[in-house]
Amino acid sequence: MFTVVFALAMTRLPTQRRESLLGLFRGVADAVNVLVYWILLAMPVAVFALGYVVVARSGPEIVGALGYWVLMICFMLLAFTALLYPLTSIVGKVRVWDFARGVAGAQLVAVGTRSSLASLPALLEGADNRLRMSQEVSSLVLPLAVSTFKLNRTITAPTKALFLTQLYGIAVGPQELLVFVLVIIFLSFSAPGIPDAGPGVTIPFYMALGIPIEGIVLVTAVVAIPDIFKTLVNTTANMSVAVIVARLVGQPVPSTPSGDVEGVYVE
Repeated sequence: MFTVVFALAMTRLPTQRRESLLGLFRGVADAVNVLVYWILLAMPVAVFALGYVVVARSGPEIVGALGYWVLMICFMLLAFTALLYPLTSIVGKVRVWDFARGVAGAQLVAVGTRSSLASLPALLEGADNRLRMSQEVSSLVLPLAVSTFKLNRTITAPTKALFLTQLYGIAVGPQELLVFVLVIIFLSFSAPGIPDAGPGVTIPFYMALGIPIEGIVLVTAVVAIPDIFKTLVNTTANMSVAVIVARLVGQPVPSTPSGDVEGVYVE
């Protein structure tokens, strides 16, 4: 919020002073990019060092625990994705098959790239050409949803927190967990839709629950497989939101009667 207000205040400055500030911020951004590059170079060693402590204390059992977590979170994300089909059909008044056909291309991109941003062109293509959605809705809702709507966080964040607290024997009350989930959801609006985005920002909130940092990093190191299903949930939810919004604003997605040629829609 401060960044937005400060940026608006900068527009009121004289041109010379505004350009000076912009030059400073560009320099800071470039320096941070170099710093991030250094951190990424050291990340494999850091993850190994932190993971070594956990494995040395827990033994081979930690491998089985992590495998269980990966299977559990993938199953939950896949089940939630399946629930979005009937939900969209009921609320958005569209046939399940039409919705599935419209979102299928974007889902393939999401699974292949683990990036909801990369799936945006396929989402727009599916909404316009397959679902025949109004461009007034698709061109606004889909880019906004892709950039801000990370539905997977409502599943993965509390599940990860509960798994780690159980793993380390940490007692967490319902109020603490509720505050944790609300904060994570709020932060998800600013998370970029790229692979493995956001763990560094959320680490302090896991630590606030008493979870050691080595446990957080160790779980993050095996996130590649769950990240596929996270992106699948987000991409499907983005199209679901667009269909529901189209219905709410009075521009419902047309249905394809059985026997009609693909791509031909009637009211």
